Amino acid sequence: MENIIKISFVGDLMCEMEQNKIAHLKDDIYNYDSVLENVRDYLNDCDYLVGNLETPIAGKKLVYTNHIWSFNTPKGYVEALKNNGFNLLTTANNHCLDRGVTGLIKTIDSLDSIGIEHTGTYKNINEEKYLIKDIGGIKIAFFSYTYGTNAAFNKQYLNKNEMGLVNLFQPQEIECSKYNIKQRLKRKINNKYKYKKYLSLLENDIKKIKNNVDLIVMCMHSGGQHNLEPEEYTKNLVEKLFKMGINVIVGCHPHVIHQMEWRNNKKLVAYSLGNFICTPGTSSSPLDKMSDYSIKLNLFLEKSNNGVDIKKVSFNIMKSLCDKYKDTRIYLLSDLIEKNKSSDNIDILIEDNNIVYSKFTGKDIKTTVKKEYILE
Repeated sequence: MENIIKISFVGDLMCEMEQNKIAHLKDDIYNYDSVLENVRDYLNDCDYLVGNLETPIAGKKLVYTNHIWSFNTPKGYVEALKNNGFNLLTTANNHCLDRGVTGLIKTIDSLDSIGIEHTGTYKNINEEKYLIKDIGGIKIAFFSYTYGTNAAFNKQYLNKNEMGLVNLFQPQEIECSKYNIKQRLKRKINNKYKYKKYLSLLENDIKKIKNNVDLIVMCMHSGGQHNLEPEEYTKNLVEKLFKMGINVIVGCHPHVIHQMEWRNNKKLVAYSLGNFICTPGTSSSPLDKMSDYSIKLNLFLEKSNNGVDIKKVSFNIMKSLCDKYKDTRIYLLSDLIEKNKSSDNIDILIEDNNIVYSKFTGKDIKTTVKKEYILE
């Protein structure tokens, strides 16, 4: 397919405490390349690869991950991501302030120092809230936005002078006891009236750039964690984003795979690609609901007189596995099935392949195990 470029997306890039212990070599030197060694070729088979960085990279002084829901990962993690093919990391998610604004800034410095692109969080409130990238002659605008920042949990709130450092769909969540009616009412009013204000800022940015780009992509961080389906908030948000002019929406945060919708060959939403990197069986990545499976989504784009055409959409099914020491490896599921075809769990893996295929496509059918599936 001459003059067609391939843009790929993966889901949440997690890093639990257990994997940090495995990656630690000496002093402050960590190496995570082995996590991706089995899928390196698949990650490099595209022109541009995007993933959601679900952790600050804020340095040892701000304390590396020591809590199951609050992260800070050594720089070696993003070095491994770059070494294995990642071009863009989205940073607007509920963990971006796990080490406060200082950690947010240090994360950006870490990414800049290794030359990996990023969008979603910023060192300066006046920076453009998107990244425009020319890939093979096609100009794509990437947005990264999050529903929140775990503010009520980690007590890290942006002050007036810091608003704009994180791309937010709505105000940061207010600490609220279920027994305190006044708190709950305040949160409800806050979200109802300020929600529109936040979205209007996004809409203004889209209007500003839409005539200068061929495609607009939203990397959306939204949804209930481990929910089996997208909830009403996220569905309504998707409709608003499409009306604003977004062409492609790629979702993260639920940590499990949700269905993809392909609308009239013009607009596409993948509500959740699942966890691309996780350590199955840990508290932050439980084994229930297939949280160790994920999707690599591939868009094949061609420049046309009307901007750009999505000529083809395909996907690969990935799986995280770890040994008894919690040493994680990512595999293409079809490779894993081929490798283990004589083992006792081969039937389970094949059945899982069918479940994931049906979940993502919405087609309740059995399918032949393949390295790559084409979406019709």
